[in-house]
Amino acid sequence: MSHRELTVSAGNLVPMTQTLIRPDTEGTTAPRRATVAPHGSPTGVAQHYAQQTKERSRWAAALEFAFWVPLALVVAFFLADGGMYDFGSIAAAFTSIGVLTGLLGTAGVCVMLILAARVPLIDKTLGQVKATELHAKYGQWTIIALLQHAAFTTVGYSLADGKNVIAEFASLWSSTMDFVWAVIGMVLFLAVSVSSIATARKKLPYEAWHVIHLLSYVGTIAAIPHMFSMSSILGGTSVQHWYFIALLSLTGILLFVYRLVMPIINTLDHNIRVTRVVRIAPDTINIEMSGRRLEELGAQGGQYFHWRFLAPGFWWHQHPFSLSAAPTNNSLRITVRALGNGSAALADLRPGTRVGIEGPYGIFSDASRTKEAAVFVGAGVGIAPIRSIIESTAIAPGRAAVILRASTEKQVYLLEEIREICARRGITLAVLTGSRKPGGWVPASRPNLKLTDIAPYLKDADVFVCGPNDYTEIVTEEARTLGVPAEQIHDERFNW
Repeated sequence: MSHRELTVSAGNLVPMTQTLIRPDTEGTTAPRRATVAPHGSPTGVAQHYAQQTKERSRWAAALEFAFWVPLALVVAFFLADGGMYDFGSIAAAFTSIGVLTGLLGTAGVCVMLILAARVPLIDKTLGQVKATELHAKYGQWTIIALLQHAAFTTVGYSLADGKNVIAEFASLWSSTMDFVWAVIGMVLFLAVSVSSIATARKKLPYEAWHVIHLLSYVGTIAAIPHMFSMSSILGGTSVQHWYFIALLSLTGILLFVYRLVMPIINTLDHNIRVTRVVRIAPDTINIEMSGRRLEELGAQGGQYFHWRFLAPGFWWHQHPFSLSAAPTNNSLRITVRALGNGSAALADLRPGTRVGIEGPYGIFSDASRTKEAAVFVGAGVGIAPIRSIIESTAIAPGRAAVILRASTEKQVYLLEEIREICARRGITLAVLTGSRKPGGWVPASRPNLKLTDIAPYLKDADVFVCGPNDYTEIVTEEARTLGVPAEQIHDERFNW
């Protein structure tokens, strides 16, 4: 097998003669090797990923179309019910627009929540990155629609009753508790929307942001009663009435099953426990876990779980960490860097601690491959999922490269394990250390180094990038500039 290692520290890009070093069991962990994706020859690899891409594209197109269907049905039912005839006066026009935007907003809430329900079909087809992007878009549209609903209906009612808007609002507030709960729901949705703004989100710890986001469920429940008690359209037994009952029920069932029931079942069924915690750097640890029949989870190298360590002081923290070793039928491993009090405390976990899981999630894995060739770029603790992917994804020797980036070689986590995998599988390994070039991803000592200097076949390769957000953005932008199509670029970012 063809293998070479390149290093950049303070000077030139130099080929190294690589001596294979088995991981030291005192300082790192070498899990049992996972099964390598069996695609045979390079031609077989290319054909497999071409077919995989074709199938996933079909499902993705079908899903994205399906997400528009609930909104289209709202408009269709509104028109079929004579909605266009309710514009005989200014008051009626305002009220009708308010009703339509309210119905669209409600359908949008359902789609938004379904995208956040972590339904396996959605996750495996779109991936969490795409699903989250769509969730955010539907969230923005939903808030706008609901605000329009509140404004147009209140103005419409005030014009019909001959009152000013404030007096009309006060009248509605005192008329029924359903309206009060609807206002409370609107306020909760606004709180969620504000917390999702990038500048606000950066200032919030993950736990606080997560709790605020849960308010969207409370807001939805709070608003449901007024939909049926105050609406002439949904109050009876019309098609729209049963349509919204079905849509709301489906949303609730998916959330209940995939956000609550399945995590509990998987946690109990697979009995995952911490086997040991190994410090691999002053601020970084490996957490090894064992369990039973873990292959049934269907996890792949590069995917992540939400982990909850069920011990005093830990159980209320939920941690989204990627696998740092390809899973086996009885073992899982993550690599954790102390980036906050919660992650730093995990070094004190004791063997035997039970672990609650949600997942696996994401398609930063073999599932995203589209080409025979592949380039994997990792920085900092983003090296961890890269290590787990290259262990098990199909590799055509001489057509794959791993690029690791850190300030010093000591911060190139899991390096000895990656060296062993690259040598065994015929992967070019480039270790780039030193201060970063301002505005770039390469060391300042080699400001002109490009991805194609390490992987000349870059245009015809999948590019996997994982690391800090700014680093990942710079690498992906260079890949695009060098001619890599967007569908061949896959990234995992450290955000939520």
